[in-house]
Amino acid sequence: MNEHLIFGLFALYVVAISLYGILSGSSDARLALVRKVWGRVHGLSLYFCVHVILPLLVGIMFIGWGTVNFSIPGSSGAEKKLSGVVLKLDWHAIQKMKDAAGKDFKPEIYLPIPLCA
Repeated sequence: MNEHLIFGLFALYVVAISLYGILSGSSDARLALVRKVWGRVHGLSLYFCVHVILPLLVGIMFIGWGTVNFSIPGSSGAEKKLSGVVLKLDWHAIQKMKDAAGKDFKPEIYLPIPLCA
């Protein structure tokens, strides 16, 4: 299995455990210290950001990274390969179409609100 995917799942596990500890009311020493120094509301907010939101963002990032780069060992494409499809645009043809459309373009003036004197 991909190590990025495992790290992302572990980060989500940390989020679940931290969130359960906060919501259940069981206060650990770090939360008590932060509440004492910063006050109840600010301390809990700071603790929540560091112990819940930050691991949640890291977990989402690593799960996304792990699913994009997911490879099954032993398959024919075990190495990380990029898709062979490349988008090729003909910019000259697009510019010609833009110029041709611009010559025939006549702006339509539409006033949705009637102007009264």
